[in-house]
Amino acid sequence: MRSVPPARIRPQVRQVLLLAGGVRSKGFRTQLGRHILDLPVDGEMRLMDLWEGEISAASSELGWKGVEVKVLVDGASPAPRCGVDGERRFRIERDVRGFRGTGGVVRDACDGAREGDHILVCHAFQILCEPLARIVERLFDACGALCFESEPGRVGGVFLMKAECLGAIPKVGFVEFKEQAIPMIAKGHRVRVAESRGCSGLAVRSLAEYVRALRFYHGSGDRGFSVVEPGAVVGAKARLHDSVVLNGGWVGSGAILAGSVVAAGGTVAKGTCVVHEVVNGTDGRTGGMA
Repeated sequence: MRSVPPARIRPQVRQVLLLAGGVRSKGFRTQLGRHILDLPVDGEMRLMDLWEGEISAASSELGWKGVEVKVLVDGASPAPRCGVDGERRFRIERDVRGFRGTGGVVRDACDGAREGDHILVCHAFQILCEPLARIVERLFDACGALCFESEPGRVGGVFLMKAECLGAIPKVGFVEFKEQAIPMIAKGHRVRVAESRGCSGLAVRSLAEYVRALRFYHGSGDRGFSVVEPGAVVGAKARLHDSVVLNGGWVGSGAILAGSVVAAGGTVAKGTCVVHEVVNGTDGRTGGMA
């Protein structure tokens, strides 16, 4: 009788870092008036909720015990709302030193990590195209001290590293993770790249990227999607295509929105057509809801 090989036991991930800072202060984030992780993906879930679900599912499936999750934001950013899932607490940490870059922020956040610990670093402003557990399994299979995926036209947004790699990143100064920290780590540690035919995640750092990611999330194809947050007001016969109305936003009767977001305080007058815009309280739009 042929014996069945035992299931492969993978090392534990001790820390998960969500990089959630660095979006230009005068861009998409400022127009929205809230943290990007607090953006809705449907009527109930936010981008932060997706991450909490992915990390919880990966922890259960891969047997992570006592994993610490840190959401790393810059000093100027409003903090997203984070939940508590059993033993997994999502802690907000700010870059109080400033001008450290993503590599420096990662090193500072992991100060005190023990040799042999595995750390998962994720760019938070993305919607994953597949379960986080599958991505992590491929990175473990690459068998390096630092592993990431090479995707068509870019580097993937999830990195798996051992704590001993942190010593290669300077304690002071500005260090970007991809451009500077990875070459520094490669001088003394094994860096492995896993080739991927597809894209593991879709970025959410601008209006166009947000709309594209939500189209994927909703599987909407040509039908498009619409998301209306609780507390938003949308008038009769208004038409929303690939658009989001946030809490505190107003859309008048018969208005048409395409590829747009109405933020808190934003008002779209009745009968108005808005295409590829973020409408907020500072854009000068006015009009009743009749």
